[in-house]
Amino acid sequence: MRYARGMSVKLEKAAFPASRRLVRGGAAVLLALCVGGCGSKQSVSLGAQIDNASLSVSDVTLGTQLAGGFTLVLELGDYASQGTHVTVESFSVIGADSNDTVLAPLQVGPDPGTIDVGVGETKKVAFTVNATKLLSSADKAKLCAGAIVIAGTVTDTLGGGHSIPLRSARISVSGC
Repeated sequence: MRYARGMSVKLEKAAFPASRRLVRGGAAVLLALCVGGCGSKQSVSLGAQIDNASLSVSDVTLGTQLAGGFTLVLELGDYASQGTHVTVESFSVIGADSNDTVLAPLQVGPDPGTIDVGVGETKKVAFTVNATKLLSSADKAKLCAGAIVIAGTVTDTLGGGHSIPLRSARISVSGC
């Protein structure tokens, strides 16, 4: 219990229970709005990732051939202000632990040109490694030295042309 200054009236903590509940409830609602907002960044912008990555090497008469592929998944959130145009910049192979470049650029096809992604839409683009160029024995050794990832970069108009870095899950090259 506390006494009000200059008064002999006792104020009890329970004197204003409804106002305390209102303040606590308002604080909870404010916290939920601050944390939740209008959703995650992915709900208003482009999300991009590399899925289903696989690479293999095989020895042929004049060297080593690289084969494989991956899927580029592009997803524009339901609350984006408009659709976007995505441009694939490049792909490479890097060491999963060292981040050292193993093979760059990674020649893949087809060239998709600009990929249009609408609001709330998901697009999947399959890429295949262009196997016409043979690898050197040094490149094969780097590919087979340990776990690798396929890395890449895309840009989109909704993001103001800023680069979006991509990394696949860790994979091991088969045929080593």
